[in-house]
Amino acid sequence: MQNYEKWSKYGKLLPGLIHNLNSPLMGISGRIELLQMQIGENKSITQVNTQLEKINQMLTAAAYLLDKDQHNKETDIELNILLTNYFTFLIADSRFKHQVENTQNYEQITVNINASQLIHCLHTTASYLLDFINGETHIDINCSLQSEKPTIEITMTTENEINSEFDLTKEYSENIDPTLTTHYQITHTKDTHKVYVKIIVM
Repeated sequence: MQNYEKWSKYGKLLPGLIHNLNSPLMGISGRIELLQMQIGENKSITQVNTQLEKINQMLTAAAYLLDKDQHNKETDIELNILLTNYFTFLIADSRFKHQVENTQNYEQITVNINASQLIHCLHTTASYLLDFINGETHIDINCSLQSEKPTIEITMTTENEINSEFDLTKEYSENIDPTLTTHYQITHTKDTHKVYVKIIVM
């Protein structure tokens, strides 16, 4: 319990930390723009600016997810924005960053959900999928309305065979609150090289 309270306390400080990191990053970015205006196009400066933009995107995504994860109640959420931020944040995982090519296709959908529950469900799914990547992998993420129900589809395709120990149903039963099944219908299928996960918001 003491550890939980300690990390809960740190979790509350993180949004402020992220906000404070953004200020010096913006200052550095501004200086780089001035430098670029003075000396013209420069490959090294452009690369630095690109990396700063990536850092800013990850910090923005982390701040968004922390904010949504703190409110354990149902509220209107733009599902496409939540997914965009989650998969931007996932780049912090070296497996996703270095071994996965991904495509994302999201319809603009607003749903009344407990965002913290969905983030937990997404993270459990993504983390488990990444445990089974074997060589070059492609992850395709889609969000659309199917039969008037918001639906998230995640397809993972690997060049090598998926380990026979893969068992997403067992992973859900051990790491996801069973009451979530009243809010989400989660199904998955797999074959030798592909896993397909479907999450329907009920």
